[in-house]
Amino acid sequence: MFRYFTDEPIQRYWETGIVRQPRNLWNRRCQFCDVLLLTGERSGGVCCGKRGKYANVIPPLPALPAEFLWLARQPNISFLSRKLNILFSFAAMETTEAFPVLTGPLGFVAIQGRVYHR
Repeated sequence: MFRYFTDEPIQRYWETGIVRQPRNLWNRRCQFCDVLLLTGERSGGVCCGKRGKYANVIPPLPALPAEFLWLARQPNISFLSRKLNILFSFAAMETTEAFPVLTGPLGFVAIQGRVYHR
């Protein structure tokens, strides 16, 4: 009737166990480039490696546009975060098709066969 993980203590398979608070330790540094390492990250793993062989593989990020600084200072940015996320998601699609004219009830839109809704 029920499926069990273990006999002691008996838990049904849909029950959740105890979720422990993660113990993030940021007290170690890479021996090659001295960057702070995440919990469980190896020294010389992704950052630079021996003799810095990965140091310049990824170009540095450009500076953020001034509009981002303005946006980050808005007191209602948390309230608007969902709308901003949707806006950036649509911008990231980079469609070359014309944006559809919404003639039906608002709350959803279909682009190239995919339906996006609120």
